[in-house]
Amino acid sequence: MADEPREDRPDGDGMPAGLGGDPDRLVQVAVARSGFEASLLVVYLADHGVEARSFDMVERGFSFALSATRPGVPVCVRAVDHARARSVLRDRRAESDSIDWDSVDVGDPAPPPPAIVPALPMLLAIGIPIALAILLVVLFR
Repeated sequence: MADEPREDRPDGDGMPAGLGGDPDRLVQVAVARSGFEASLLVVYLADHGVEARSFDMVERGFSFALSATRPGVPVCVRAVDHARARSVLRDRRAESDSIDWDSVDVGDPAPPPPAIVPALPMLLAIGIPIALAILLVVLFR
């Protein structure tokens, strides 16, 4: 799902290097390919006790990315949670890679929806006689 972020070298306190010791500063833990994928990662991290945020510009009213060099939607956590978040995402990746999708029973396919009657033939079948009736009334008045 999400690409792994660049490798940050943690300081001795477990936070990424260069943060100046601020444990509440947001740091990027992953880059998702879409806002939907980023939201899934945020929920997954929250389910494992890590508060995360995604920054999807389309969600916030921009129809374009603010950075052409870094495509995707960043997922960020507090610096103090960075190591735990990376561990949770690594475990998620290992878990999803271990699923044998050929053995998963997804059930029977849903029946096809009922056929939709095209509206144009019905409108013509009703509209032409009404138009002729109006024309006859106007002509033979």
